[in-house]
Amino acid sequence: MPASIRARNAVAIVGLLAVVIGPIPYFVAFLFAYGFSMDPITPGQHAFFLAEIATLAIVVAVVATPFVRASAAIPWAQAFWLATSTSIAINLAVVGIGSIVSAMNADQNSVTAEYPWTTDALLAAGLIGSAAISGWIAVRLRPR
Repeated sequence: MPASIRARNAVAIVGLLAVVIGPIPYFVAFLFAYGFSMDPITPGQHAFFLAEIATLAIVVAVVATPFVRASAAIPWAQAFWLATSTSIAINLAVVGIGSIVSAMNADQNSVTAEYPWTTDALLAAGLIGSAAISGWIAVRLRPR
């Protein structure tokens, strides 16, 4: 099997695991960060949510590593870092899109309602930019 197909399979495996594993931990992370708190939402709660999502990204990468290694026929370390960078890129993009949605729903008392729209825009740009960098790293790590 050509390396490009093996690389696509490896990335698809990480994406599939992120979609299968992700929704319940995202909900739980959101609940722990914001659901049991009083208003107003603090930057510490946002940082806690991002830390929970980073942990989820690493868990997905650890679970995906053996599958990526088998699919792409690459060494363990390369498989782990490919899975990690892909998982982080996916999760950063999802949270970046979520921050845009939150900013668009500020009138409905979203978690970022008390912050100016520029904060949401900068956060979304930072998250999506970081996702692009992590995706670039994944492309560099893929088998050739």
